[in-house]
Amino acid sequence: MKSFPLNNFKLQSGQFSYSNLIYNSFYYLLASVLIFSGIAKIIDVNPLIEVLQQIKLPNDLVIVIATILPITEIGLGIMLLLKIKQRTSIKITVILFLVFFLFSVYGVAMGLEKDCGCFGNAVKSYFGWGMVGRNGSLLLLSIVVLKRENRNALAPGEIKQ
Repeated sequence: MKSFPLNNFKLQSGQFSYSNLIYNSFYYLLASVLIFSGIAKIIDVNPLIEVLQQIKLPNDLVIVIATILPITEIGLGIMLLLKIKQRTSIKITVILFLVFFLFSVYGVAMGLEKDCGCFGNAVKSYFGWGMVGRNGSLLLLSIVVLKRENRNALAPGEIKQ
């Protein structure tokens, strides 16, 4: 029986690395959350539209956000999975999760009691401290991934051996 390859979790010396395992877990969790939430919003965008209208955004802006956000999430998730423009994708992911975190804090401060539309109708997600904690956790995970990616980045002109 063939075993699962752990090459991604080994150091150059061949030793297993828990830090690589944790980094990869965070990395793929972020990609999965982005893809899942984007697809869920495409399937049912109404909860997102309703919450954007409730905070009194102009209808044109609501339509632009409801159109661009799911596509951006899916695109970022796929770029992360395929490791396309990896550092740039992670930076944009950090910014996106920062916006989600600030939006959830704003929703709690304003007393919103609706489903935020974060995951369409697939997962109910009401404004509250649970949402703030979830978005804060995703923001923190994305920052950890970005820091690790920046640490592993090659200097300009450096060649990977």
